[in-house]
Amino acid sequence: MRISEIVQEQEEMEVRTVNPNEVVLRDRQSGIEKKIPKRPDQPGSIRRNEEGEFELDAEEPGDIDDRVAIGDVVKTRTEPQRTTAPQGTV
Repeated sequence: MRISEIVQEQEEMEVRTVNPNEVVLRDRQSGIEKKIPKRPDQPGSIRRNEEGEFELDAEEPGDIDDRVAIGDVVKTRTEPQRTTAPQGTV
């Protein structure tokens, strides 16, 4: 099962652990914990959105914001970030 399939149902999660290799998020309602790797080549990125809130994109590979701390609330991305497909050449 992919991370994106698991976190699709959760809207807000709390940061439980931050270490050099991963961030552990806990769903407030179900208590389920999810590990997000701190590797740019692995799916899962946590970044600040326009409102200044942390946001998890479970499918987009990338980094985790260095300012993420234990107790912070992370919201899941509910809509895709890209609105158009990349254009190719023929």
